[in-house]
Amino acid sequence: MGVTPTSNMDQIKHRIREAWERGATSYDEQYGHGLRSTDEHDAWSLLLRRLLPPEPPLQVLDVGTGTGFLAILLAELGHTVTGIDISESMLRVAHEKATRLGITVDFRESDAHALPFPDASFDAVVSRHLLWTLLEPERAVREWARVTRPGGRVLAIDGIWQGESLIDHVIALLSHLVGQITRAQRDHRYPEEARRRLPLWRVRSPQPACNVFARAGLHHIRSEELTWIDAVERRAMPLWERLQHRYRRYLVEAER
Repeated sequence: MGVTPTSNMDQIKHRIREAWERGATSYDEQYGHGLRSTDEHDAWSLLLRRLLPPEPPLQVLDVGTGTGFLAILLAELGHTVTGIDISESMLRVAHEKATRLGITVDFRESDAHALPFPDASFDAVVSRHLLWTLLEPERAVREWARVTRPGGRVLAIDGIWQGESLIDHVIALLSHLVGQITRAQRDHRYPEEARRRLPLWRVRSPQPACNVFARAGLHHIRSEELTWIDAVERRAMPLWERLQHRYRRYLVEAER
């Protein structure tokens, strides 16, 4: 496959930004994105408390913060959090949520591939549902490593979004046919041309993400599947949503 011309790459990035702008106001209403129950909130908070304990409080960067999911939970734990995203509309929703909850987060518009921070600015860099969306994940993770202090942590929560079984394919087709009206109202899907160029879109395990972390110069890399988080979320879903949401989330963590 040839290298994408810069002008074409810029066009794809522009369309990606537009997709997130369109989906901002309804993003949290979708299962698997926003918190739908107290049990979900408690499960995610427990995970983050284990990964980044509240004592001592840390300087944390949430890359691709979206509507502030991780940023707000981490701020609730007492950390000082900066959240960045390419979508102004997503950041507006995040700021409104944080204000409503009485939580302080420094939200800024920025690209995950080119961070506006000096070297070694943060104790930890985190992301959720971001790796798969990146056209150049290795370039992005190198930036995350750059702004992380020596000995600090880089954490990415992402997913194995595509199943391989026959039932997975049948459900995907039915979901596409039945969900057109809903998606038209809350569409943050990437354009097909962009999805074809995403290195981590159709992974079958966490290993490709681990490889990206290794090539970015990170150390002590480990991964785990977050099946218990998925199970808690699915309990809040109606049957049709449970059938559609057959993904498996995973965590990759490493040291700078």
